[in-house]
Amino acid sequence: MQLDLTFGNGRLFGDGRDFVGDFTLSGSYCTQTGRCVMHKTYLGQHDVHYDGTATQRGITGAWEIHDAEEPAMNSRGPFHIWPVGPGGGESLREEVEQPLPIHEAPTARARP
Repeated sequence: MQLDLTFGNGRLFGDGRDFVGDFTLSGSYCTQTGRCVMHKTYLGQHDVHYDGTATQRGITGAWEIHDAEEPAMNSRGPFHIWPVGPGGGESLREEVEQPLPIHEAPTARARP
């Protein structure tokens, strides 16, 4: 996977490519809490939401795909993004574990 991210003034953005395809990424971060929220859009495909925390080891947290039009795509799992190479930050790596299916809660029905 190739991922280039830019951080500034509480916002982040970038782009990259992985086994699914090319994507753009945008989001926000908090320097006080370390929380990072990101939105990845695969060009011409689905979106992935990331919610994580930045530490000295990188950004870890959970990703989730929720697609109302394609419920079979709905899944979630953990992620870890970390800098690689000299100087760190020039390039990043991502590790994503196998997705877990999202099961919808049953809808409550009113009794007649």
